Amino acid sequence: RTVAALAQAGSPEALEADKEIQRLSKGAAAGAPAQTEPVDDPVIAAIDNVSGLLNEARARMTRGDPQGALRAAEAAQALEPSHPETLYFIGNLQLQLGNPEAGLRALARSAALGPDNYRVRLVLARGFDRFGSPEDALREYRLTLAAAPAGAAELEEANKRVRLLAPRVEARQAPEAARQQFVALLQDYRFDNELLTEILRGYVSDNDIAGAQHLLEALIERNADDVRLRSYLVEILERTGQIPQAIAQYEALLQLLPADSDM
Repeated sequence: RTVAALAQAGSPEALEADKEIQRLSKGAAAGAPAQTEPVDDPVIAAIDNVSGLLNEARARMTRGDPQGALRAAEAAQALEPSHPETLYFIGNLQLQLGNPEAGLRALARSAALGPDNYRVRLVLARGFDRFGSPEDALREYRLTLAAAPAGAAELEEANKRVRLLAPRVEARQAPEAARQQFVALLQDYRFDNELLTEILRGYVSDNDIAGAQHLLEALIERNADDVRLRSYLVEILERTGQIPQAIAQYEALLQLLPADSDM
């Protein structure tokens, strides 16, 4: 993929994070959008307890009826507004339906009600991550790491995302340290292409082409035979007018390709 394509594409910290989540929770009552318009749904109307309504919501999801599932879950919330499992279900569902504000708000409320529930924290972190709030995502991934027990499957994902997001969030203050952290991460994950692409996309979206160039140069020093790295670097050098350097890297790239390559 080209650089142009990438462009398109219980600590004090924990206490502060919980304060922020509580703030989000308090704002939910005043700022929350109206719930789904009530409809004549005799099945939902006949259920008078949270557990039954959540079971109905799950059944509707299984049948491919997310809007019906949301109505059932919101009926459960009407019975018990601060039920963590209901909020978790609604938050997940709203994210799936493309309503990130409502989804993240519900997940934040669920997390505030059970701050040690690392699974809720992880889903909240993924939501912030997916919808472009790296600082919030980083905080929640770190809280996931703090809350998850040893051996939990969620630890690897949370740790990987922390190692990916922390340098980016802190890159402006310490670009060299961030670059070293990215290099270590990519080495640990065998220069995983998905990770590399996401890191380079971050540099490009921050309009830091020089940072992307320096990272690729540092990676090539450690993995000189990687065709992808040199291809990315050649394009950056061409686009930034560094023609002699681009030619030198292109010649080095040709040496790595099979003799019958048409590149």
